[in-house]
Amino acid sequence: MSEERKVVSTQVVHCNQWHDEGVDALLVVYDDGTVEVHCEGGCGAECRYGTQVS
Repeated sequence: MSEERKVVSTQVVHCNQWHDEGVDALLVVYDDGTVEVHCEGGCGAECRYGTQVS
């Protein structure tokens, strides 16, 4: 079980959440299809869809 997932892509999206101004989130996509969402303030998985930031 020491097999490590490999990152296949990353992207930054701007998520409009609730009543705030939105947050920029880093999405990390692994070769097994898993997507991790990283952002300030602990946004949830719904943040994986949003406006891509260049």
